[in-house]
Amino acid sequence: MATADLRRDYRAGELDRSGLNPDPLAQFAGWFAQATEMSHTPPPRLAIAPNA
Repeated sequence: MATADLRRDYRAGELDRSGLNPDPLAQFAGWFAQATEMSHTPPPRLAIAPNA
């Protein structure tokens, strides 16, 4: 698989104060609900450790 095949566009919209809920807990609940509804594959990760 080529590295280019792993790239995704993570731009999902804009964050604007006028679209925020004044209640931070309600805002988080909305974001969390939206995130759980999405089919999300986490980005590839790499861990580098020194050789002991």
